[in-house]
Amino acid sequence: MRTQHNLLIGLATADRILIEMGSLIPLEQEKATHVKGRNLVTGMPTAVEISTIEIRGVLEGVNLSHLTWHLSRSLEAPIPPDDGIHYPPVVPLELRQALRSQPIELTGDFGRVRGLDEQIKAATGLNVIATDTK
Repeated sequence: MRTQHNLLIGLATADRILIEMGSLIPLEQEKATHVKGRNLVTGMPTAVEISTIEIRGVLEGVNLSHLTWHLSRSLEAPIPPDDGIHYPPVVPLELRQALRSQPIELTGDFGRVRGLDEQIKAATGLNVIATDTK
């Protein structure tokens, strides 16, 4: 909102937009809504109209490859030897097996971003489901 519309919004408004409009895949029926905030140029309260297409463009700009790389790396890294040297944390073997055999559930606000589960699934090969989609 800040870069495209010079609009400062609060955290609650940003959460509402993510929940109501967040999507990484095209929707059957795209939506639009008005967002109120403070214009950063004039300092006055302002409302702008945004669409799910615009929000999707912003979400697509977020680099998920960093997240999926770390997730994949954690699941594939060998267990370090117990030799007193500090190694980066890795996921224990039992948890790795559970993550590969059972679905990972995206909950909360990220569980509501349509298509996020599919992107993580495609990048990591893990069974990921979004439990909070509307």
